[in-house]
Amino acid sequence: MNWWRCWIETGLLVRSRLLRPLFLVVLALMISGPAHSDAPAPADLSGFGPWMVQNTLPLITTDDFAPLLARCGAAQLVLLGDGSHGSDEFYRLRRLISLELMRCQRIDFVAIEADWLSCRKMDAYVREACDEYESAESLLRALPGWLAWVWQNQDMALFLEQLRALNLTRPPARKVAIYGMDLLDGRDSLHGLIGCPPYDRAARALETCLDWRGDPQDYLRHLAAGAPDCETAAQNLLQQVPASGLFPYWLEDRSFDRLQQALMAVGTEAYYRCQLLYGERGWNVRVRHFSRTLQRLLKRHGSASRGIVWAHNTHVGDATATPMPRWGLESLGQLLRRNCGAQGVFLLGQFSFQGSVRASRQWQGEVENLIVPPARDGSLEAVLHHSGVKAGMWLFTAAERRGGPNVSLDQRAIGVVYEPLRDQSENYLRVYPMERYDGLIFVDQTTAVRPLTPAPAEGGGR
Repeated sequence: MNWWRCWIETGLLVRSRLLRPLFLVVLALMISGPAHSDAPAPADLSGFGPWMVQNTLPLITTDDFAPLLARCGAAQLVLLGDGSHGSDEFYRLRRLISLELMRCQRIDFVAIEADWLSCRKMDAYVREACDEYESAESLLRALPGWLAWVWQNQDMALFLEQLRALNLTRPPARKVAIYGMDLLDGRDSLHGLIGCPPYDRAARALETCLDWRGDPQDYLRHLAAGAPDCETAAQNLLQQVPASGLFPYWLEDRSFDRLQQALMAVGTEAYYRCQLLYGERGWNVRVRHFSRTLQRLLKRHGSASRGIVWAHNTHVGDATATPMPRWGLESLGQLLRRNCGAQGVFLLGQFSFQGSVRASRQWQGEVENLIVPPARDGSLEAVLHHSGVKAGMWLFTAAERRGGPNVSLDQRAIGVVYEPLRDQSENYLRVYPMERYDGLIFVDQTTAVRPLTPAPAEGGGR
């Protein structure tokens, strides 16, 4: 089951030698249910490639986004996926689509696969709520943690500058906010609750229990060594979350910010504990945190509010069109379709055949430009490449799903940890693409995302 190895590596679980044996046991338990395999199953692809070629929409200028924008018009949430976190074309297309949606339709916020506090700084910058940073690049350079490299690139800096310029033309109530919806590192959020009623005492107790010295994985190491877990302390903090209503976002209500910090800290504890004790439940803890955060943001911005979500294809795509439910796994796209209705969300995936990507060969290792070899035979990427498609977009209407070739085939997923030498045996998931997504974007060859330019000698902060 090679896709599981990709998931474990991108789920922070391969760095510690102490934890690897434990996770091999967990992995064995996770796959010991009904037999299944990621090996390509026989499929008649003879009609799929020609059908995709015939239905390809151009992808040359921003005017070509018009059919996509029209399809997104009824959705409360527009999810824009990517096949990797380190491909320049995915960032550029996602930026351009997001800005076109903001210019042509009501969009209240963008939620990205990053932590809450880092995005709070981005939000303050794009809405001119403070002048701590003189540029988006200086802000991005200051983001903490190893995963910050995912956002420390030129296209993300350009997006923040363009969003700031757009917000300058709007009154406070119509400025587009940006939020983080992830929970991989709740240390700073938890520490920020100390001294803040009503969270202070419970936050201190949870921080003491977790004993995060330099890395959230310290908690995993403590559990692996037999230390008691912190579930009770986390639940005590959760009980301090007020049930009161939420103020409009432009009033700078700190209570919502602290609520999110508390929920992130509680979620981080549950994520790492469940990764160790229950395997697949750790994935679901994270995905459900994404979903609940988005629901709170929609509520905060009002009944007619709409948002854009940036996340990996594995989160954006509907898991029910893959083997994931058989393994006990959910996805964000699946949860949102269930909660908001099929018309309430739009799921867009992005993928490529070959090129280069910015990633690391190991967790917290050196981030570098890596070669992405041609996708393996029989995959969605390979079928389109061999059909002659260089770049294109597809929108799957109900009629197209009924009349089109409903086939299952492999689709590649590249995480922050990636080893090109194992690409052909790992990184692929069997999917029904026309059911997994509402739309697809394919770029035959992608290039590694461009890091930020070197900081000036005098520094970037004010």
